[in-house]
Amino acid sequence: MSSAENNLSQLKAADFKKNIDGKETALFILKNKKGSEVAITNYGGAICSIMVPD
Repeated sequence: MSSAENNLSQLKAADFKKNIDGKETALFILKNKKGSEVAITNYGGAICSIMVPD
């Protein structure tokens, strides 16, 4: 993920960096050209945030 949390939900990738049972967890932000954004962790594929334009 890029720079200082340049995402709509203001989630911080650093807050999701942990080691659980020897596996590193992370946060991924998926964006499209129309302004939609989804934040997902690789720990169980948990969706942390869904942001769409109004």
